[in-house]
Amino acid sequence: MKVFFTIWFLFILLAFTRSYLAETPLSGKDIFYKVKGSYGSCSTCHPNGGSAGRWDNEYKEISDDGDKVIPSLKGIGKRKTPEQIEKAIKLVSIKYKVPVNDAQIKLLVDYVSGL
Repeated sequence: MKVFFTIWFLFILLAFTRSYLAETPLSGKDIFYKVKGSYGSCSTCHPNGGSAGRWDNEYKEISDDGDKVIPSLKGIGKRKTPEQIEKAIKLVSIKYKVPVNDAQIKLLVDYVSGL
């Protein structure tokens, strides 16, 4: 009988722990600011949806004399379709190794479209 209660207790504890520790879904805003790839989160290059300046491909960092302008995302939902934004996010997430899945990309598209 003691073994039965021990097993039952462990089963309940395991079930509670799994549900307690289950990851809560992130919002698009959370993904933009918190999910990090090789060079940081989206907000590293696009602080508050704006631009941090220029990207230096040689040194892989933001710098004043970088070879590529980092575009501002403000108003992008008026200039681009959600499909275009999604395609761009997928390309950037692969290039900079940002760990996002398709559902998170959809949330990110919705958030970025509203900037």
